[in-house]
Amino acid sequence: QHTGVVFWDHGGAWHGFAVDESSGSDSMTVDEIATGLQHVATTTGIGKFSLISFDACLMAELEIASALEPVADYLLASEEVVPNHGMDYSVLAQAVTSDPVQFGNVMIEGFRQQSDAMGDLPSVTMSLLDLSKVGAVNDALAVMQQAVEADPSATVQFLNAADGANAYGFSPDPAQDMNLRDLGQIARSLSGRNTSLAGTSGALYDAVTSMVVQHMEGDGHAGSTGVSVYAPLSI
Repeated sequence: QHTGVVFWDHGGAWHGFAVDESSGSDSMTVDEIATGLQHVATTTGIGKFSLISFDACLMAELEIASALEPVADYLLASEEVVPNHGMDYSVLAQAVTSDPVQFGNVMIEGFRQQSDAMGDLPSVTMSLLDLSKVGAVNDALAVMQQAVEADPSATVQFLNAADGANAYGFSPDPAQDMNLRDLGQIARSLSGRNTSLAGTSGALYDAVTSMVVQHMEGDGHAGSTGVSVYAPLSI
């Protein structure tokens, strides 16, 4: 009734996934992943995968969701770095149902409980994203981009909001920082301010919350909304 794929290895958001030690530590780009999955879906006749899961760091990102939208219904991934223990596969038996959302919810709860037992719950995140809603998020983001272009001061407003949002893969060394920020938090912050971006950011926040079916985060990332975006603070 449903098909899914679990990817396990190192994740680097839009930079790519996995390390092929037999080929100069080459990584798969997001486009390569999407192309490979599309080839499988086409040749097997399944149409779309019900769910793509990344047991990998930093893959609950808008850019990842956008690339995978043509090939999958749901994306299960983490905004933040995933601890070494990864996902908890002991819950697979109860997770496998005829409902991909239920599968995702059980896997998220298993990950939460395992992270709690391992002592790293404060730092973890995990999200289930409805990829059919990605288009609405990108449309809302495009409208915000137009508003930023129309008002030079809006760039500073956006950067201030991004600076106050939760960061993932963060490093104080700018050369090592992944520049990933919580998209919903950015939108929520801007919508609550008396700025030229208030209206467009409110629509963006609504689109983000509609796309995020379920999310979990520890106290270290309180307020996260479930999906990140590449937002370098330096222009």
